[in-house]
Amino acid sequence: MRRALKPRVGIIGIGDIKAEAQKRDYEIIINGIKGLDIEAFDRGIKASTEEIEASVIELLRKELDAVLLVVLRGMSAQAIKNAVELMDCPAIVWAVKERWAWPSSALALGALKEEKKKVKLIYGLGDDKSTLNEFRQRVQAAFALSRLRLSRIGTIGSLFPNLVSRSYDKARIKERIGTEIVEISFDELHQAIGRVSKAVNAIEDLRKKIQDRFLIEVTDELLNPGIRLHLALKHIAKSHSLDGFAIECWSRMPKEVGLNPCLGFIEDDYTLTCEGDVLISIATQMVRYLTGINPYVGDIYDLDKENILTLVHCGAPASLAADAKSVIIKDSIQAKEQGFPTPVCHPQLKNGEVTLLSLYGKKCDYVHLTTGELIKTRRADKMWVKVRLSGERQEFLEQCLANHYIVVPGNIIRELELLCEWLAISILRT
Repeated sequence: MRRALKPRVGIIGIGDIKAEAQKRDYEIIINGIKGLDIEAFDRGIKASTEEIEASVIELLRKELDAVLLVVLRGMSAQAIKNAVELMDCPAIVWAVKERWAWPSSALALGALKEEKKKVKLIYGLGDDKSTLNEFRQRVQAAFALSRLRLSRIGTIGSLFPNLVSRSYDKARIKERIGTEIVEISFDELHQAIGRVSKAVNAIEDLRKKIQDRFLIEVTDELLNPGIRLHLALKHIAKSHSLDGFAIECWSRMPKEVGLNPCLGFIEDDYTLTCEGDVLISIATQMVRYLTGINPYVGDIYDLDKENILTLVHCGAPASLAADAKSVIIKDSIQAKEQGFPTPVCHPQLKNGEVTLLSLYGKKCDYVHLTTGELIKTRRADKMWVKVRLSGERQEFLEQCLANHYIVVPGNIIRELELLCEWLAISILRT
């Protein structure tokens, strides 16, 4: 998987550089932004429409994720509108709390919304934490949007037959999200496994790394095939510039390779979703680029009368564990019973607030979002996760139209709402 870089944001002030109050407000916002994990390109305060537009054109050469316009005075609606119309990335309009900056910003946004431009408003001062957090959320959504436009997911095998609501339209997904779906043949996978099998030192180095970091409950005889498969997938991901895989794991994979790819969760070089579920793989990329987290993906299993949702999966990313030594590498009982022994990665997930989501529709038409509290992880035959849902039980049942859900630490509802708005994905919130 390509590593996410910092969001790149261009900044232009709209006002009078000679006005001390405007200069002070601009500096406060710039200083507040410096505390965020972004790469900022500040072009200072510009007064005329010509100066503003020239600065926008200059900034757009830097492949930005977003441009911030800091509106410091009124009578600026036309300048804002003209500047945003030049942009091919989302715009963030930050209106300060004085000098009629907000009314002008509102007028500009009204016109830009008619043109369906990707633009969001912030209103407040740069030393206010909640206002800075609004800016961070918008930047993160813009960053995820630009990364999704370049994302690529490899499919190995087909969609598992039981997943009748998870079919997808590659061309329409490319048009809406930007994600390209790349078919990887089992012949290519076999060739990659053959190549890495000769790389004895690489296999040994990774085996030692795993044994040093995690609690190992499997023999080398079981671990080594999982390592070879993981290294082969890493090689394929790199050669095709893939962010992740959607793999037909429980049907074709064991027949073709003799095991499942579940050990791939030990590292975050690529995301991994099972049963060929491309839709949940795309949702995983959305979360990854919004948060930097490779999330847990589970199958829904039960929703009891106390509103506790139980999910289950073969494993989860080791990076979700608070302590690497809490990660167990063990033999999959389910895979062993079916005749293809497979090493799996079982981290101890952290309790606390979480966001849950699943993406639906052949064209990624809508997303189901909710929040809850992760209250328990049980690592027995599988990875069992229990979440106390925040919303109504019946509403969740009515909107739940698939088997796979993502569980990610924290509340990222606002970031997801912003991203989905820009992608024209309808939101079902429970």
